Amino acid sequence: MEAQLAAKEVSLPPEPSSDDENAVNLLVKMPDGSRRGRRFLRSDKLQILVDR
Repeated sequence: MEAQLAAKEVSLPPEPSSDDENAVNLLVKMPDGSRRGRRFLRSDKLQILVDR
């Protein structure tokens, strides 16, 4: 599972800086209880997470 997540993470668009006012934080709780978070631009489509 970790290898799959790492491969998908590499294919995502660049993460915006923390001070970018057009950035949003997305936090996902995994089945094992861990959490994965990342910043995206407001203009990014959620479809990029499904496609990767």
